[in-house]
Amino acid sequence: MMKQNSVHFPSQNAIFPVEFYDFYASAGVWPTDGIEISDEGAAKFNGGNEPSGKMVSMVDGALCWVDRPESVLILEKLIEQAEHQKQSLIASTQQSISLLMGRTLTATESAKVNATLDYIDTVDGVNTSTVSNIDWPFQPQ
Repeated sequence: MMKQNSVHFPSQNAIFPVEFYDFYASAGVWPTDGIEISDEGAAKFNGGNEPSGKMVSMVDGALCWVDRPESVLILEKLIEQAEHQKQSLIASTQQSISLLMGRTLTATESAKVNATLDYIDTVDGVNTSTVSNIDWPFQPQ
């Protein structure tokens, strides 16, 4: 029997290459529900090939695309909206200081730029996957 090079993890809804086992196992994150799959299955069902609204699943011992549950689709849409909000906040904040950049700044202007850059770093660090519990920071004045 030929050794398989990939494993499907239903609990993670993911396919991992076996070559990463040592790395993931040493970090304690290699899932325990792995099912070895063919290289063809791994290529066909990796995340980059995922049709919109679908997810990979194992049905009757074979990988296939199944409809994502409505709750997952709603969560993904909310995360997408939060990510858009994050990028919008960063862009508008960068614009607010763009006229100050590239010239000698007063102490007040320098403080504003530094506070704004700190704000951008804070916004950039917001975890949008926790969409129901995002605490957006306030923009500096």
